[in-house]
Amino acid sequence: MESGIPIQLPKASSKALPKSDQQPVTLNITKDARVYLNKDEIPTSELRGRISAFFKNRAEKEIFIRADGALPYAVVAQTMATVKSAGINKIGLVTLPPEEKAQ
Repeated sequence: MESGIPIQLPKASSKALPKSDQQPVTLNITKDARVYLNKDEIPTSELRGRISAFFKNRAEKEIFIRADGALPYAVVAQTMATVKSAGINKIGLVTLPPEEKAQ
């Protein structure tokens, strides 16, 4: 989805993202806990307000979080809570597919 922001995604089994008419919105969190809304860095203190303003005129309130796998769970959970408090009702986590095991 996004390139240029260094993130090592965790691996997990999941379904493919659904097709949408709108470009997906991503919240990227690097291993040093820097947060980017799409490609724009946002101070965590401004995250709720910036997300709320970004989605104000969008009918689809959906965001995908790309969090580095080295981040503590608490950082991801707190960020998700902030996103939810900004009025976003659909939050997806982006992961890499697991490696196939040789048989």
